[in-house]
Amino acid sequence: MAANPRALIVGSGVSGLLLLACWGAFQEGGFSFADGESWRWDGRKTLVSGRLGAGRIKEIFDQVGYDLEAVRAGYRPVPRVTAAAMPADLAALPDTDERKALFLSLVLPAVLHVNETILEDRARLEKLRAFERAGRRIAPMDRKWLHALAARYDTAPEPAALLARTDIVPPSLALAQAAIESGWGTSRFAREGNALFGQRVYGEGGGIVPALLRAPAFRVRAFDDIVAAVDAYALNLNSNAAHAAFRKRRAQLRWKGQPLDGDALAATLTAYSERGADYTAQVLAVIRANALDDFDAVRLAGPRAVVRPSPPLGEEARVSPAAFRAARAETE
Repeated sequence: MAANPRALIVGSGVSGLLLLACWGAFQEGGFSFADGESWRWDGRKTLVSGRLGAGRIKEIFDQVGYDLEAVRAGYRPVPRVTAAAMPADLAALPDTDERKALFLSLVLPAVLHVNETILEDRARLEKLRAFERAGRRIAPMDRKWLHALAARYDTAPEPAALLARTDIVPPSLALAQAAIESGWGTSRFAREGNALFGQRVYGEGGGIVPALLRAPAFRVRAFDDIVAAVDAYALNLNSNAAHAAFRKRRAQLRWKGQPLDGDALAATLTAYSERGADYTAQVLAVIRANALDDFDAVRLAGPRAVVRPSPPLGEEARVSPAAFRAARAETE
């Protein structure tokens, strides 16, 4: 029996408590919960809690119909399912291909969600730029939004300037960099703080201290969940002056009507690592060796769902399946 794929696991990545938030309801009988897992309905989504390892996450993916090879082949969209954190036992999976596939299955929905959000902002910017070109006045509410977006991307609050920075990162590129920087999700930084992209924190503040460095000048930035890590990575590429070449090349591809893919953009990221051209060559090699460009044209299933970390269930009342179905009916 099929299950509704519009789901997303969110929650506290550091503690390992994962919550499965299902946008829409699973079809009756299409999903089962293991011992120790519970769920509640809050009027918008179902939350299922439990401490989930690699095996359990694979079971959930199977139950919601998430088949990475079917996605790769273009037969299915990507369900709105991911995990707050890499499972601590990911490295224990004995098969390398299985371990890589689970890593990609976890990160890909987060990348697509972040890109989806960026494209929504980009569409609004395109509309406002058209207003300007037509001699129409931008409304105060839209002007306020432009200033907020400009503060995020560190640029002028004008549609043209913001369009150069408000654009997606090809999934193949994001997946390759995440694989390299996190050891395919098995590094200590990935396990302890969802640090998938090697971003650093300097001076006082949080972050994870590198164990092999004496008096390190930096810490590795930690995140509450995988989606937050991907969002920060995309913001880094879209705003940091060091990655101006990336944005310029991306804009050129847009202007020519060519697809944005990792192959075309990887070489522009020499400033991402001290290794320079050797690093970008590795990124390109990972993309090609794992056929990650297959994911550049994939899409998320169903209507857009907002991704937010969810608090632990605490003592809130659970509802019966009958009450769940009644609540679902009221929202359809």
